[in-house]
Amino acid sequence: RYVLRPGSAKRFIYSYYYGWCESKSFGEPFYIKNNGGCFWAPPPDNSYTVFGLNKLENTFLRYNMLDEYEDRYYQEHANRNYIYINYITYLCQFAMYPQIELLQKLGYYDIVFNLVENNSKSYPYVNWGADNVTEFFKMTKQEFKEFRQNGGDLKLLKMVWVMKKHFKSKTPIRSALEMTEAIQGGYIQAKADVLRDAISDIKKEKLPIIETVKYLIKKQNQKKDFTNVKQEYFDYYRMGKDLKYDFTNHNVLYPKNLTKAHDLANETHTIWLEEQEAKREAERDKKAQSMLKKKDKQYFFTDGKYIVTVPHSTKEILEEGRVQKHCVGGYAGRHMEGRLTILFLRLCSEPEKALYTIEMHNKSLTQVQGYNNRTPLTPEAKLFFESWLKWVKDGSKRDEKGNPITQTEKVKKSA
Repeated sequence: RYVLRPGSAKRFIYSYYYGWCESKSFGEPFYIKNNGGCFWAPPPDNSYTVFGLNKLENTFLRYNMLDEYEDRYYQEHANRNYIYINYITYLCQFAMYPQIELLQKLGYYDIVFNLVENNSKSYPYVNWGADNVTEFFKMTKQEFKEFRQNGGDLKLLKMVWVMKKHFKSKTPIRSALEMTEAIQGGYIQAKADVLRDAISDIKKEKLPIIETVKYLIKKQNQKKDFTNVKQEYFDYYRMGKDLKYDFTNHNVLYPKNLTKAHDLANETHTIWLEEQEAKREAERDKKAQSMLKKKDKQYFFTDGKYIVTVPHSTKEILEEGRVQKHCVGGYAGRHMEGRLTILFLRLCSEPEKALYTIEMHNKSLTQVQGYNNRTPLTPEAKLFFESWLKWVKDGSKRDEKGNPITQTEKVKKSA
């Protein structure tokens, strides 16, 4: 049930438990979801027919232009396979905003569609509380006349607003047309939105708006549109900030060859990032040493031929992964933070040569991998590995000299 009054629209929904309750929004009377449907299946049929519209002739809704709205909507969306008209939403919006009648008569269906279909008032470009059409469009009579003469639509209106707000233009219509023409990009349908995004970035970086926009437009060429140039410039600028570029120098802030400057900054920035990461790794490795010494006591083990060691740096683990052609490098951070333990099983005669890589969580074995994750333990290495693993699970006991006490040595002592 809908209750419409001048300036008001309410919807009430019936609930078995609560009876009639007012809805938070006045949307369509029903909506069928395409539950379990596939992407190739047609959408659900949400169309309906309204009976008794002639009854509105004796109400404040008598001037509604629903028929014209329906016709124009079909024209504007003729390429769609399925077209549904939001009839009741239109009437609700008409009750709240009778300006819809004048907008339709003047041909501003894009603004009406935006209101009815998207529940968007096209803010801040128009004023629905205005008393006349020029105030509605936030223009003088002369500006509105010029706006109409140039086929004014919502896209141009957005650009006019940008020219007024950010460029303080005294001739906003002409400036908007020139800006629309200047911004290249075949795929840009709403150039004002693209420009607003650029201005948002410009303001965030506290750059001069007009000078920066003019620079971006100047840097457009046949292969790039405004959006790509904007992205390239701000990538360059943000990398430059990290690299301490002197942006008080005009030629540094607005390089003549943007692509060349961007690529050079990218190469330098990559090296800078690697250096920063190396510093972080070194700091993390330094903090981890006391924790890793405790792990040495828990895991270090040798029988004279094989040895299990604890890596003490990120670099060691990354190198292990590179040589062994497996993904242990991705575990380096967690190892250095103590969230898991990476160990190396190697020959005592070749302690620097990668053989097998082990992952442990305290006393629990997670995995042991050889070259390319496909090299199983040899029988001899497996015997050593099982002896070491049992020693760890028994509590990693050592004698007074720090040597591991194995089951064999326990038997000798008891004998």
